[in-house]
Amino acid sequence: MDLYQKVIIITGASEGIGAALVQELSHHDTQLVLCSRSRSKLESLRLPANSKKLIIPTDVSNIDDVTYLIESTIQHFGRIDILINNAGIGYSSTVEHINQNDISKLLSVNLFGPLYTMQQVIPVMRKQGGGLIINISSMISRIATSGSGGYRASKMALEAISDAARLELKKDNIRVITAYPGLTSTNFFNNSIGC
Repeated sequence: MDLYQKVIIITGASEGIGAALVQELSHHDTQLVLCSRSRSKLESLRLPANSKKLIIPTDVSNIDDVTYLIESTIQHFGRIDILINNAGIGYSSTVEHINQNDISKLLSVNLFGPLYTMQQVIPVMRKQGGGLIINISSMISRIATSGSGGYRASKMALEAISDAARLELKKDNIRVITAYPGLTSTNFFNNSIGC
């Protein structure tokens, strides 16, 4: 895919996989929209001097934040070519001890966040003739492990949404890809919720 001047939204861009994507994509003459809950972390990312970027603090579990993200991107760049739904949180708990508040927070970020961004970006991409949506899942959705039931459920639900969207949007030239990273060297586990 030719990335030249493509407008790319990356959620969860402040650290981990998101920050690595920002670093890589900034070397391809792209126009990046960086979002996470922390403006200061986004501003501390070191990018090439000529990088075209827009920083929008966003909590993807808040539909008003997502609306502002999409509207601001269109106002600034005029289009959205690629959406990378990377924002996510971890959760570790046995099924017996899954906490209702914790799993609600988990689903609000890992499932509803990507759903909200997809729902808002699909009409934009359809109007402009196509686009690409990349949803970051996890290898854990392929492998059952003790203590991962809640987290795995959130990623499997995202997978189901992605699979349906892939079929529904093919006619609109909108591709939907699901990525399955394994263990990575990030602060993911330090930022996880649960026991």
